[in-house]
Amino acid sequence: MKNKLTSAALLGSALALLPSVANAQTDTTLSTTAVDTAAVTTASAGLAVGSMIFIGVISVIGLALFIFWIFMIIDVFKRTNWKQPSDKTLWIVIVILLGYLGAIVYYFAVKRALDKNGPTAPQNPVAPNPPMNTPPSNPTSPAGNTPPPPAPPQQ
Repeated sequence: MKNKLTSAALLGSALALLPSVANAQTDTTLSTTAVDTAAVTTASAGLAVGSMIFIGVISVIGLALFIFWIFMIIDVFKRTNWKQPSDKTLWIVIVILLGYLGAIVYYFAVKRALDKNGPTAPQNPVAPNPPMNTPPSNPTSPAGNTPPPPAPPQQ
């Protein structure tokens, strides 16, 4: 019976200490939470800065693609050396509807190839030479050899 009392006393004292052990673990948890909060705050700040840099880079790339797209639309409208006249209409539709992708395809498929061949735009028309057997409409005489004025009519 003595052993049973001793066991009961040990069990009772162990149960009496249990709330203090629980409080000790809670205090440790609180101090760990404070450290975790600082780590989470630092990580959140790093993530925010990283996100802002990423958004900035994507914005710059998007702006560059938009400007490139506008330049390709202008090139399609101004270009005169098309192989066929219907090509211009087709590429206007492609570049406008497909956006950046259409502009990139146009640049590599058409613009570079046509720029290598040089401009084949029609030149200014030249007036044909007058026929050889007709006198010029306004004859000019060489300097110093001016003919005398016609004589007045006599009565």
